Amino acid sequence: MQVRVLITAVLLALGACGGSQEPTAPPTRNGGAVATTPPGGNPGQGTLNGKVTFVGKPCAQASGPPCDGPYPGYEVVVFAADGITEVARTRTGPEGIFDLTLVEGDYVIFTQAGPMASNRARTDVHVARDALAQVALRVDTGVR
Repeated sequence: MQVRVLITAVLLALGACGGSQEPTAPPTRNGGAVATTPPGGNPGQGTLNGKVTFVGKPCAQASGPPCDGPYPGYEVVVFAADGITEVARTRTGPEGIFDLTLVEGDYVIFTQAGPMASNRARTDVHVARDALAQVALRVDTGVR
């Protein structure tokens, strides 16, 4: 996964060196994906970029999930459109951000949406060829 992240970063950096570029849309509030076309890219592949935030009560201890805000070290698991077949996984960086290069297609990401591990929110994502799909994910345990 680290190699994919590095390759994606290099491709995006190289693409930014030439010509003008359309501005990248920020992640949407409802967790939907926004696709824009970056310069260059690999045929048949696109990039999924996202930010994971934690919603919960303020906490005084350093262990466990963070308090409200970016969720560093969160494991993002991407499934095929069936919601069962795992396609990729990665961890968020210090600011809760992740990047993956995926074959164009439809994907699903689940995040916790309640006090039980079985309470999950589903986020559908479409990754287009030579495009950047951005998604905002929330992890909410319901504890306030």
